Amino acid sequence: MKVTERLKNTQIECQKAEKLIERYWYPEVLIYADPSYLIETRHGWIYEDKMTSEEHEELLTALEAHPGPVLLSGYAHPMYDERLKHWKRETRIAYAEGDKRRIEVLWINPVAAERMPGQQTLF
Repeated sequence: MKVTERLKNTQIECQKAEKLIERYWYPEVLIYADPSYLIETRHGWIYEDKMTSEEHEELLTALEAHPGPVLLSGYAHPMYDERLKHWKRETRIAYAEGDKRRIEVLWINPVAAERMPGQQTLF
């Protein structure tokens, strides 16, 4: 199957992001991060697994320092937009939380952006 072949070398782990980033500290390792959203960006729906603002700051620090490509998804927030202003930023409209219109953001670090020659968008 195409899906099986494509995911053959993929590894999905669920643990503290900073530990994983440290363990896979290699330029050839792509990190896709989809953390729980900042509390200020949520509208009624609460994650079972919440992150504090400090934990989001720690995650951003680790992702910014990673030597390889990084993709980070979430909703726009001043903390992310300011910290990642040197990253490529793509947006798209999505419907979530009871069909409410939301704008999803994909931040792409400079390493990942350089490795996508000619690609217009990831969304």
